[in-house]
Amino acid sequence: MFFNDVIVSESTLNIIMMSIWLSIFLIALIIEISTAELVSIWFSGGALFALIFTYIPNVPFFVEIIVFFVTSGILLILLRPLSKRLMEKHKQQIATNIDAIIGKRGIIIKEINPLEPGEVKVDALIWNCINIDDTKIEKGQTVEVIKVEGNKLTVKKI
Repeated sequence: MFFNDVIVSESTLNIIMMSIWLSIFLIALIIEISTAELVSIWFSGGALFALIFTYIPNVPFFVEIIVFFVTSGILLILLRPLSKRLMEKHKQQIATNIDAIIGKRGIIIKEINPLEPGEVKVDALIWNCINIDDTKIEKGQTVEVIKVEGNKLTVKKI
């Protein structure tokens, strides 16, 4: 077989293609490991299938290329929506830092007036707070944290 005006045997071409598919597989895998999102795992799968096709005797290299693109496309189309849902579900379940306070309950220790913020104790910390309804909430009432804006909580009476 002619390869850039040099005669290359079929086995040499096969070894070259194996090296190419293995390199693509490893590069895509390294990129995937170094990122938090699934961005190149599809190409790792495509390269792996193309690498498997190099072991089949007398398979032309353009078939390997087609297998790479078709497999990568199928993996992307079928698995990307599933992976996005799982990642979003995982992100929603883990509330960290200040987001962890949203939805918690607290006790008003300084009454809230429509014109003046009050104070609420949530998880042993005292926060400035306002009522979501702009109404008065008496001292000692239980409230739920709706959102956090800076150092002020927006609460609603339970």
